[in-house]
Amino acid sequence: MKSNAKMVYEIHIPYFVSENFPVGASMRQWYDDWPIPVKSISEDSDAIKRLLEDPRFRVLVEVRYGYKRHLTGEFEAAITAAEAIIAEIEKSTN
Repeated sequence: MKSNAKMVYEIHIPYFVSENFPVGASMRQWYDDWPIPVKSISEDSDAIKRLLEDPRFRVLVEVRYGYKRHLTGEFEAAITAAEAIIAEIEKSTN
């Protein structure tokens, strides 16, 4: 399992479940036929307040942000390398 998916399945989902935060609305974005009633956390201001005040959630967000920022750098490096390779190929075919 890729590390991103592993993080979601092994850390984030168990966290939301243990804190009784609804995830149905999030699941609907991947599964149009999601049969479970959908309630968004955005509909519950007390839950949002509790979530934003939770230091554990803050750490999860910081780790996730760092992970995404790191990946963005890797993608940019890969795109730059691919563009350089394509430029070399195009130069050799002209």
